[in-house]
Amino acid sequence: MMDAGVLAVIGASDCEELGTGLLAQPFNTWTSLAYVVAGVWIILRRRAWRLDPSATFFGLLVVANGLGSVAFHAAADATGRWLHDVSLLGALAFVAGWHVASLRRDGPAGAGAAAVGTAIVTIVVMGILLVPFPDLTNPLAVVLVAAAALSFVVRRVRTRTWLAWSDLPFVVVVVLALAAFALGRTGSFACDEDAVFQFHGLWHVATAVLAVMWAHAALSIRPGGEGAARAGADRLLAAVAGLVVRGFFRDVTVEGRDRIPTDRPVLLVLNHFNGLVDPMVAIDA
Repeated sequence: MMDAGVLAVIGASDCEELGTGLLAQPFNTWTSLAYVVAGVWIILRRRAWRLDPSATFFGLLVVANGLGSVAFHAAADATGRWLHDVSLLGALAFVAGWHVASLRRDGPAGAGAAAVGTAIVTIVVMGILLVPFPDLTNPLAVVLVAAAALSFVVRRVRTRTWLAWSDLPFVVVVVLALAAFALGRTGSFACDEDAVFQFHGLWHVATAVLAVMWAHAALSIRPGGEGAARAGADRLLAAVAGLVVRGFFRDVTVEGRDRIPTDRPVLLVLNHFNGLVDPMVAIDA
């Protein structure tokens, strides 16, 4: 049964009209599953991406966030709101805990345990407090995001790691997510309650993508601390190269890939005169 207080909260924040059917907000409900997909993807790719073991726990938090978001937008009751808020705060607490712990002298080493501990404590404490005080979610979410962002900046300054072109994909998705959040609010000029497409649903998808990008970057245990954005840019270039190569050749066979070390820089020397095809084939391989 829908809760009047929760309906007021949703109605004041999310543009989509509240229906009386099985799903109170169909579009926002279905797009919440993006978090489930993102969380499962993080868990399945942890080893291939060489992520800290705590990435599995983070993936579970993202999945829980998706299920909580589904419950919130589908049922529009107090239980759904509680599941949504507790899971959201748990995921944000993990991110904040990771970045704050990374400020220690040994950097990200051991930050996973701190992140998991921070998330668990937050889930337990807020799981209790949100029952009598459900409006605590937004203030705490702001504090956690601010703590994570400030810690990230401080570490970048300490290590003299400045913004690079490889950071652009992450920045673009952040801007897209913030724009979708603003446009999806009730009262925005883009709000159309009866429309099938809702910008708040785009917020769900964009932040799910951000969760994957953040995990792939921040939780990486690659030697030298290869960052997320750089790793993501490399994968994007490889994908583009793959499309180009397969556009020219029907079949490509790669031999000796296992002889290329992954724990240190490698110089590839191409001995053909073609300056375009060889680099593309090397990147794709």
